[in-house]
Order: sequence, then C-alpha cells, then structure tokens
Amino acid sequence: MKDVSEEAVQVLVSLFYQNDVHQAELGEMSEELVLELLQTVHKYNISSLDDLFVNLICSQSDDIFSIRSALHFYLFTSKIEAYRVIRLKMIGILKRNAAQLRSTEAYQEFMDKNPKEAMELALILIEKLASK
Repeated sequence: MKDVSEEAVQVLVSLFYQNDVHQAELGEMSEELVLELLQTVHKYNISSLDDLFVNLICSQSDDIFSIRSALHFYLFTSKIEAYRVIRLKMIGILKRNAAQLRSTEAYQEFMDKNPKEAMELALILIEKLASK
C-alpha cells in the first residue's frame, strides 16, 4: 500500500479490528483523509468497510464539506455507481453554493484539470437549478 498515507493505513487497521467508526471520529478527520480512505477501500475492494464509509459520509452535515472537497468527492464518485448517494450529496452541496462556486480557486482548478467532468457538473447544476 505504497500509495496510501500512514494515517490512512492506521485508520484502516483500526477499522479491521473494530469495524466501526463513530460519527464524531469521522467529523474529526480531514476531508482529504476521508476521501483517501474511501478511495483506498474502493481500490482494494474492502467491501466490509465500503458501506460503512458511504453511510458515514452521507450522514455527515453538509457544512463539514468545503467546495474543494465536494468537487474532489464528486470527481471520484462520478463514475462509480455504488457511490451514487455520495455523488448526489456533493451535487446538493455544490448546488447550494452555486453562487460562490464559479469564483473559487477550487472550481477553476477543477475546470482546468477535468474539463469534461466540469462540463458534466455544470450541466447537472443548471438542470437542478432550472427545476427549482
């Protein structure tokens, strides 16, 4: 697991032994760590933890996700049907922050690095805003 941070490995090892993460613990983790854990669980097909992370991410308050992290979660989950519920949560967060989204450095970076996905997201957000 050379592509996984030491902190993520420690959390995963702990989870293998207790198979439970309390909501407070997830809220105390950085958004980057939570995303790394989700990516690792998916990459290594650790199905015993997959549902746990999906449920915990979806049960968190939208307020803990920055626009940057919502974009990162959206990008990662956009092609994985099992993570549709996370993707929809991130779309909701981005929709509620649509006024600030365009002017953020995170979105400019997202558009530069992922133009196809940025266009798809823009179309989804336009559709969601139009159906209000």
